[in-house]
Amino acid sequence: MTTGATVQLEHDFAAVFDSHAAKLVRFAAFLGADDAEDVVQEAFCRFYERRHSFSGELLQAGAYLNRTVLNLVRDRHRRRGRSLRVVRLHEREAEAVAPSVEALSLASEDGRLLVEALAKLPQRRREAVTLRYWLDLSYVEIATVMGTAVGTAKSTVFRGIEDLQRHLEQS
Repeated sequence: MTTGATVQLEHDFAAVFDSHAAKLVRFAAFLGADDAEDVVQEAFCRFYERRHSFSGELLQAGAYLNRTVLNLVRDRHRRRGRSLRVVRLHEREAEAVAPSVEALSLASEDGRLLVEALAKLPQRRREAVTLRYWLDLSYVEIATVMGTAVGTAKSTVFRGIEDLQRHLEQS
């Protein structure tokens, strides 16, 4: 027997999935996950297990999912013992209506250079820049996802942008 509360939780979960899944896949791919869709699937499985604690708090759910994806990608790289590398972005049928920022940037020579420069950044700076400019998160949200203070998030993004500019000037 299904209760009204259970139906609402299932509806909320579906809404969270619909609003975050595509962005999370791109985020995982930009962080260098070879299996970005699997990472996001695992993050949603973990979220589903804890869905009762997020009832009615969709913003908190988004922060939880971003942090989970970030941690899962980090764990995969630690286990494999290799550095992050640039991965190709796959066109998604769900995004056919309007091309994503990533797809537009990769379509140009400048975009290719940008992605190559982004791959040269230290991991934490790459993550911070990706969270800020690809996922368009605020510094407060970045701090939550990365598990740092807001000031640390700001300085990490700032230093990442400085490094990015330096790498682009060298190209």
